[in-house]
Amino acid sequence: MVYILDGYNVLRRMQDSGSSLVGESRESLIDFLSRYKPQGRNSVIVFFDGYGNLTRSYGKIKILFSRDISADEHILAFLKKEQRGNHYYLVTDDRDLGFKARNFDALIVSVTDFIRPVFKKKIKKEKESSDKISPLSSQAYEINKELEDLWLRRKKNTG
Repeated sequence: MVYILDGYNVLRRMQDSGSSLVGESRESLIDFLSRYKPQGRNSVIVFFDGYGNLTRSYGKIKILFSRDISADEHILAFLKKEQRGNHYYLVTDDRDLGFKARNFDALIVSVTDFIRPVFKKKIKKEKESSDKISPLSSQAYEINKELEDLWLRRKKNTG
């Protein structure tokens, strides 16, 4: 299974959602994919409009630039050429692109659905860390004081 990302569409949607996990640059999206892995262990191909190094790879993340055509056209040409026997998930909120990509058996995933697992993990980590009591907190001091009082009373009654 391979995830195809409509690069600028994903970047824009993540920024619109108020996500602080990704900045405005292409590099910040690549860093997000490398660090948080919303694609799991699957490969990712990110298509960007314009010029850049024609092809760059970061492990299982491949970056392609569309050059003189739009990224949408580049994605559709890629899917048309590669559709046989491969399972592609296209991550985009561009309805027109998604509609056309379905003709090449691509499964469409919204940006929100693609990044949701990252936020679930982040929220879970934050909740787990908020459930813990810092040894330097006033709460920890109160608990220690109460345990000390109980221990001293027990020792006094048994001693």
